[in-house]
Amino acid sequence: GAPASPTPSPPPPKDRLEHWKGKLLDLSMWNRLLNFSATKKTLPLLGKDLAALEDRLQQGGRVRVFARPDLGQHGDSPRDLELAAQQSGVDVLARYLGEELRAGRLRADLDDEELQARQVEIYRHARTSLEESGANTLYLAIGFLKYYETRESQKPRRAPLLLLPLVVERSSVADGCRFVLDDAEPRLNQTLRQFLLRDFELQVPLGDTPPEGEVGVDVDAVLAAFRDVALRMPRWEVEATACIGFFSFTKYLMFLDLADREALLQSPVLQHLVERPGATFAQDAPEFARERLDEHDAVATFCPKDADSSQLAAVLAAANGRSFVLEGPPGTGKSQTITNLVAQAIAHVERVLFVAEKRAALEVVQRR
Repeated sequence: GAPASPTPSPPPPKDRLEHWKGKLLDLSMWNRLLNFSATKKTLPLLGKDLAALEDRLQQGGRVRVFARPDLGQHGDSPRDLELAAQQSGVDVLARYLGEELRAGRLRADLDDEELQARQVEIYRHARTSLEESGANTLYLAIGFLKYYETRESQKPRRAPLLLLPLVVERSSVADGCRFVLDDAEPRLNQTLRQFLLRDFELQVPLGDTPPEGEVGVDVDAVLAAFRDVALRMPRWEVEATACIGFFSFTKYLMFLDLADREALLQSPVLQHLVERPGATFAQDAPEFARERLDEHDAVATFCPKDADSSQLAAVLAAANGRSFVLEGPPGTGKSQTITNLVAQAIAHVERVLFVAEKRAALEVVQRR
C-alpha cells in the first residue's frame, strides 16, 4: 500500500502564538468592526453633534429613541432640510435635534413602525446575549470611517471609530425602550487601527484608550485623529454619524492577552501548549488511583454531591494540584463533579476561578 503521510508538525512556538493571534484578531470583512452594515438590529441616529450626544449620555440619565421628525410644511425629509440649511444658513434640523437631545430624546432615521420593530429586536438580542455569554455587546457607535479596500474598489466600507457600551431597558410593552450608558469603559476601535497599520501602513495618532474630555471622552479629538488618516487616502472620509448596534470585543481582548507574551508563558500549562504541543504534560502531582480510595480518610473529603469512584478520584487529584481534562457525555455528572471539586478546594482554603462559555453552565454549579 501507499506509505502513510507524515503527521504535519505543529508550527514552531513563536509562529504558534502568531497563528493564534491572527485567528483571534479577524481582520477580514466578516468583522463588523471593519465592515459595518445596517440590519434589523441597528438604529441609525440623526444629528451630527456627536460630542453633545456623548456628553448627554455621560451625564447619566436615560434616553429614548423616537422616529425621524416631520419638520417641513410638506413632510420634508432630513436630507431636504439639510439642503435647505445650506441654502438659507439656518439649520432647522440641527437646532431641533439639539433641543430634543437636551430633553433626553434621540431621533432615528427611521419611521415609527420600523423603529418599534427594531427596538424589540435589539431588546431581545441584548437579553439573549447577556444570558448566554454574560457579556454586554450593545454599543453606541460614534463616528465612522468610510474607506475603500483598494484604489480600484467601487464598494465603500464603513468602520465605527468610538464605541460606548449601552444597556437597553424595557419595563413594559407600552413604555418602550430606554437606553443608558453601561458602567464599562468606552472603547476605541482597536481592530480598525490594527487593520489600517497592517494593510495601509497608516498609524492613527491615538493611545490604547480614548482621549479624555471634560465629560467622558474627547469625541472631537477621536474624529480629528481618524480624519488625519483619511486625508492621506483618496475617497476616504470620516462620517459624523452615530448608530446603535451590536459589536463584540471578546476576541480582541484575548488577542491582547497573547500579545503580552512574557506574562503568558509564566503559566506552565500555556508554556507547554506553545512550546511542546502534542507531548505529554509532565506534572509532579500524581493521578489518584481509584483502587486506593479506601485508604483515603473520609473525614478529609468534603463532597456535598454523590460521586462514583472515577469522579471522586478526579476531585482528589485536582485537590492535590493535578491538571487534567475531565470528559464525559451529557448526564454523566460533570456539573456535580465540578461542584464537589469547588467544595473540596474551598474546604482546603483555596480560591477557585470557574470559567464557562455559557452563563447557564455557571448558574447550574452556583445553585448546587
